Amino acid sequence: IGTAPTWTRHIDGLTFIGPNSTELFGETVPLVENFHWADDVRSTSLSMFGIPAGVEAIPIMNRFSPPANATAFRGLSELDLAALADIGWEVQAPEPEPEPLGPSEPVIRFADNLPVITFATEVGKIYTIERTASLTADWAPKQTIEGDGTSMTWSDPEPNPTRGFYRIITADN
Repeated sequence: IGTAPTWTRHIDGLTFIGPNSTELFGETVPLVENFHWADDVRSTSLSMFGIPAGVEAIPIMNRFSPPANATAFRGLSELDLAALADIGWEVQAPEPEPEPLGPSEPVIRFADNLPVITFATEVGKIYTIERTASLTADWAPKQTIEGDGTSMTWSDPEPNPTRGFYRIITADN
């Protein structure tokens, strides 16, 4: 993009003067080498690839983004999207990702390489946590817990070493 005529026509010295980018950034956008955002240029992230929207981010068009040792893809920033619109691309910001899980929906995370499940309970309900190594295999009960109306946490002390799927089934007491 940085050497295409649609890009270079918006360059004035070491600034990018595209109207969408300038409006979003609040002034013309500083460049290095006429085709990357300056190293200190920041923007706001868009919601994609699990990246939350509205977080300060290094734009993709920064020469160091993503770094050579990156292990995950970085999403576009609002400034990147504005620049693409400036050079003639038809762009649309992604739909916001769903809100994080609510307190009644189970959340799984890992601590010390062990799966940890947190879930809300209701008084008097019996919760059975089950595990399987394959979605086509039988589910095996791992723990039964009586709900007390609080959020409970359970960790599998002997997880499957390659993979595991978990579910929580409930029954009234």
